[in-house]
Amino acid sequence: AEHIEPHCAMLARALLPALAHQHSRVRTAAVEALVALLLREPSALAELGPQLALLATDRASSVREQAVGSVARLLAEMPHREANTARLLPHLLCALSDEVESIRSLAHTSLARLGGSTDVAAQRVQPLAALAPDLMAAADAATFDGAPPEAADARGEE
Repeated sequence: AEHIEPHCAMLARALLPALAHQHSRVRTAAVEALVALLLREPSALAELGPQLALLATDRASSVREQAVGSVARLLAEMPHREANTARLLPHLLCALSDEVESIRSLAHTSLARLGGSTDVAAQRVQPLAALAPDLMAAADAATFDGAPPEAADARGEE
């Protein structure tokens, strides 16, 4: 495993074509591979962050779901995650308003876990507890029952 670490950033960059592949299964598998590499060597995240943002808003819900789960995993397990929180957290917050309920639910659950849990694998990483109230407030504010608040106002509902 330590033999691959010097090559993780290069391998992650080599995944770029697969992350934009026409088939959603290929994009989903590429996200999974990317996360495995980023957990070993997070330095490529700065370069690949924009592509991860595109996957979090992919046309295929299976890819979006994989991306949201992957972002949550990176936030929970990535070394030096504090340095990458600002780059990753917006993807989870954006997923709170996804059109697919299971993706919204995954984002909400992930934020709740990140706000109050410790990294089980390392036990040395502090939780995002300082952000917990803000995360939960954002999650609650972004969660809705399928229609934007403007739609309820247009129907005369409150």
